[in-house]
Amino acid sequence: MFRFKLDRNRKYILIVAAGLLVLGLVYRFYPFFEGMLSPKAEIELKMGRIVKYQKRLKAESGLKTSVENLKGALTKAEEGLLTGKTPVLTAVQIQEILQKITEKSGVVIGRLQVLNPEESEKDGYLSVPVEFYIDATISQLKEVLYRISVFQKYLTVTKLRIDYATRGASGSIRCEMIVAGYMKGMKG
Repeated sequence: MFRFKLDRNRKYILIVAAGLLVLGLVYRFYPFFEGMLSPKAEIELKMGRIVKYQKRLKAESGLKTSVENLKGALTKAEEGLLTGKTPVLTAVQIQEILQKITEKSGVVIGRLQVLNPEESEKDGYLSVPVEFYIDATISQLKEVLYRISVFQKYLTVTKLRIDYATRGASGSIRCEMIVAGYMKGMKG
């Protein structure tokens, strides 16, 4: 027969290596054996996993709800945008709105000019400015500014210049205003 001849030091090294191998295997497969021997611990482990997954599902459904709420808020906010397909058509809408506002306040627009549209800081939206001049009293000007600010579409007075005109005791002032309306940007 075939025999290994080992001296005493090599036998000890071989015994220690075999012992370390057994300890490594026990360490590696201990959770498997523990699960087989102790089903209660395995049940607790699986319950913990289930709780963790339920928390993750709740968080994901909360995110979905938040996304839906934000989309709804965006849709509602975009209702305040002007609906023109191009900046020129949007400028025409702004002119019509300003004409109605000034008529209700008893003021006549002297001159009206459409300025170049400007890209907003946030992508996807355009600001369409319209410059106009009016002769009005202070109370009429206040009413025009109020009607612009509470209009259901988003309008912003970006520039206001007031010159006092000395035409008798009427207290008339000449105003130069730039009002900007907002539209969704054109793609392409």
